[in-house]
Amino acid sequence: MGYKILAKFCQEKDVTEAHKQCILLGMHIMALQTENWLDDEEGLTWEQLKEEMKTTLNETVSDDNGEFEVVDNEEEGSDEDDEESDWTQYTFENVEYLVGPEADLGRVVLETEDYQPVGVFEDEKVVFEDNEQFENHLERVRRSTIPEDEDEAQELLHSFIKDNYTELNLSLYYSCMVVFRGEREPRDAHPETWSVPSHQFYFQRSAYASRNWPGGSPNRTIILGKNMGEVMKKIESLL
Repeated sequence: MGYKILAKFCQEKDVTEAHKQCILLGMHIMALQTENWLDDEEGLTWEQLKEEMKTTLNETVSDDNGEFEVVDNEEEGSDEDDEESDWTQYTFENVEYLVGPEADLGRVVLETEDYQPVGVFEDEKVVFEDNEQFENHLERVRRSTIPEDEDEAQELLHSFIKDNYTELNLSLYYSCMVVFRGEREPRDAHPETWSVPSHQFYFQRSAYASRNWPGGSPNRTIILGKNMGEVMKKIESLL
């Protein structure tokens, strides 16, 4: 499977040695995990994987023609080179990814379920290689849980809506973020009185946000610890 991925990269663009090394390191991670699963052991943690890789990266990994090789960076005697070759964990829109070292065509990004490449890392964001990879990412977002921390939850929702729901607008109103479609109502008007489609997302478990209102609940949701998919449904209902 790994060499099919490498072949696909070669067909679509010029692949540098750094890219080859990134992909082969990803294959090495999958091999270590598979070995543990076949031995009826639990999967390795990321820290355990890095320790395993430090002791085995000097082994040659090649295809049938013996063209590709994983290089042991420790033998090169450079701490800086070793640091650049490490994969790092990165959370993008509430989903964990692995980001590879610097390369001529960008930093390769792997998803953490099957360790397959999904795109490249640019400007602190994951740029997905095609629409299918982007849709797979959105499905992972829907399965994720919003942080309990108020600041983290607000930062996540704000950036996610700005990047993915460009038809909608945002307005901060005390302890909530009002998401709406159309023109904003007068600044002194309470969101409950707005005539445009809107929803209030609260970042605090306040009595006001959870209050039971006569005649049914208003468009109000406390998002701390909630499933992201449920929140996305409420956002998409405004479109």
